[in-house]
Amino acid sequence: MLEAADCDVLQGTPATWRLLLDAGWRPWPGFRALCGGEALPADLAAELRAHGAELWNLYGPTETTVWSTAGRVGDGPIGIGRPIPGTTLALTTATGARVPVGAVGEIRLSGAGVALGYAAR
Repeated sequence: MLEAADCDVLQGTPATWRLLLDAGWRPWPGFRALCGGEALPADLAAELRAHGAELWNLYGPTETTVWSTAGRVGDGPIGIGRPIPGTTLALTTATGARVPVGAVGEIRLSGAGVALGYAAR
């Protein structure tokens, strides 16, 4: 179906990509696979890339209109990428203080994509 539609880019969760691969579908060189919604397993990334797909890992909670960061997946560790335009990312403590480079912290996002609140709250 993707081939018939001349589709060269598709977004899916790792579970969706796994279903497609398990059903026999294979990406082709130049195909762009966008992956988000849950952690991207290294074995799945390797399989998609082995068939020539350009693979991107996307991160973002629903409250930031889904995508907040994007990064192309290469041979090294799979990261969440860099903030997309209009988004700022900081690693902070629970109280909002920035953490030093290499330290564990909470992801704090700001920018135009952040929701103003929840309905009826």
